Amino acid sequence: MNAGYTIVKTGIAEGPILTGNTGTLLLLAGTPYLPTFDGVVLMLEDDESETPETIDRYFTQLRHMGAYDKIAALVVGRFPRKVDFDPDFPLKDIILRATRGYDFPIILDADFGHTDPVATLANGVRIRVEATDSVTLDVLEAAVE
Repeated sequence: MNAGYTIVKTGIAEGPILTGNTGTLLLLAGTPYLPTFDGVVLMLEDDESETPETIDRYFTQLRHMGAYDKIAALVVGRFPRKVDFDPDFPLKDIILRATRGYDFPIILDADFGHTDPVATLANGVRIRVEATDSVTLDVLEAAVE
């Protein structure tokens, strides 16, 4: 069960969803198949095979690729407990270090990815993210007609 969202950086943003498994998405780096990061709400998750160290590398790689120069917001799904983040180096610190110097809303512990409950997300559908005193994720259009 989810104890609730964690707001890392406050703000309001809107854009099309770009979602996926972080490691799988990064396998597309350097290929013509990597989606654009322009103006998207980047919604990432990963599975129980990852470690805090690989997650740190993934979010650092996104920085080096220039993704944070382009995105409107970052929403990260909850990780399975097996990933086992160290209390001295929690996911929040990994994300803050990787996004240092950027000013877009960042939310952790969202209900999508390899955990339960889970929401289904549709790439390309517009979403509004509000991370103020609380979190609101409003899908602005239908994924199907």
